[in-house]
Amino acid sequence: MGSRLVCSLVLGAAAALSAACLDIAPTEPDPGQGGSSGSNVGGAAGWPGPGGNGGFGGGAGAGGTSAGGSSAGGTSAGGAGAGGTAAGGGGGAWGFAVKGVAFDGVQDWLENATAFQGVADTKTVTGSLWFKRVGLGKTQCLGPEAAGSGSPNQLEFSSNDSFRVVWRKAGGGVACDLSTTAVTDTTSWHHVAFSVDLSSSTKKHLYLDGAASISTAYWADTLLDNTGSQWGLFADNGGDLKYQGEVAELWLAMGTYLDLSQAANLQKFRSAAGKPVDLGPSGATPTGLPPTIYLSSRPGEAPSQFAKNRGTGGGFWVHGALATAATSPSD
Repeated sequence: MGSRLVCSLVLGAAAALSAACLDIAPTEPDPGQGGSSGSNVGGAAGWPGPGGNGGFGGGAGAGGTSAGGSSAGGTSAGGAGAGGTAAGGGGGAWGFAVKGVAFDGVQDWLENATAFQGVADTKTVTGSLWFKRVGLGKTQCLGPEAAGSGSPNQLEFSSNDSFRVVWRKAGGGVACDLSTTAVTDTTSWHHVAFSVDLSSSTKKHLYLDGAASISTAYWADTLLDNTGSQWGLFADNGGDLKYQGEVAELWLAMGTYLDLSQAANLQKFRSAAGKPVDLGPSGATPTGLPPTIYLSSRPGEAPSQFAKNRGTGGGFWVHGALATAATSPSD
């Protein structure tokens, strides 16, 4: 009789332990791990395996295969393109989920009515921007556009739809005028990056979607005018030539030169997989120091926060009402 009692207690305890285990939810995978299992290892029923989530995996090739998990153990969210292959977030850098901001081309623009803080007239500037176009065939200012007739500092889309970098010379006139091939696609996000050191004509770079795209209309060994007293972004300094379209991750460092012909430098802004890279809370990651302007809209933030400037140059007033873009370059 004593042995039957012991057996009953053991079986009851085992049943309770089994029931308790059934109540423990499987652990949700870390969205940044990029997936080393894939194939047949999907994890517990109903969950993806350690293949990572939606395109924000680790370096290329670190994700699972296209079978990221069996039908019981997960879905293709752990597989190719979602866990960090060349179609996902890879290229050796973590994927970064950014939000785009939409400018309506009618009322929306940003203004700084004072000089940028901590800048001087120098021979160098480096910049990066993601954009998705709407309006075509007309001049649209992206900025920063400074006061001064005839020769403003300006990033713009010209009337022939090329992206143009035209920077004013300190004291007046033009210092440099560079442009890409035309960008007429209105369905996709694109990336531009540029850098200039006027001390040498070999130190000018303009990249469109990761490929060199540069035409030089003017170049002089002189100083760039970075010390204007009034600036416009996504319009000129008077609110004209407004930009119509979506943008994300505007990064501009006056007084800084990065050799973008070096793939490692270009990939500080755009991964090898063609996605945004996290530039850090203040935009300091590419160079170790915050840039003059870094405008970014992070998950959970209102679109108006795009204008606060995480860089060192000072904030911007919002004219109109910015809206969250329907899509993102991280998609």
